[in-house]
Amino acid sequence: MAENRTQIIQAIEKPINFLVLILLMVEALLGILVLKLESHRDILIYSIIAFFIAYTLLIILIAFVKPEVLHGRRNWKDNFAKSMADDIYVSLEGYLSNLEEGEKYEAWLQFSDIMKDANSEDRDYSSFRVEIAKRIDKRVDQRKNIESRRGTIN
Repeated sequence: MAENRTQIIQAIEKPINFLVLILLMVEALLGILVLKLESHRDILIYSIIAFFIAYTLLIILIAFVKPEVLHGRRNWKDNFAKSMADDIYVSLEGYLSNLEEGEKYEAWLQFSDIMKDANSEDRDYSSFRVEIAKRIDKRVDQRKNIESRRGTIN
């Protein structure tokens, strides 16, 4: 008995396996209730069908929106691109502080263009670079807006 439980737990390595296990458990529970509660049989049968359809649609939706989630992979682009872009911006901003604002802006645009021009066969890596470039562009635009406001105040 303990070996069976261990095998079941070891079989659940990916989120899709866990979702299937939940589906089977709920369907089995509803099936038992159909056999035990004859007065509510119709409602329970409709519940089984409705749950199966809704659960299947949910998994299909997840497969379209974030397919890597079903395989248990984390998309590193989503997790780290913005953080890495902020780190790059903060670390290089000090070195670029001796340049005039126009030159600094041009340097950041050049960096962003290089990051966007990712000629890689790995689509995830290219997307990661583009996300970094977008974040750098946003930081540069924010900085430019702040500098322009300072100019109007003085």
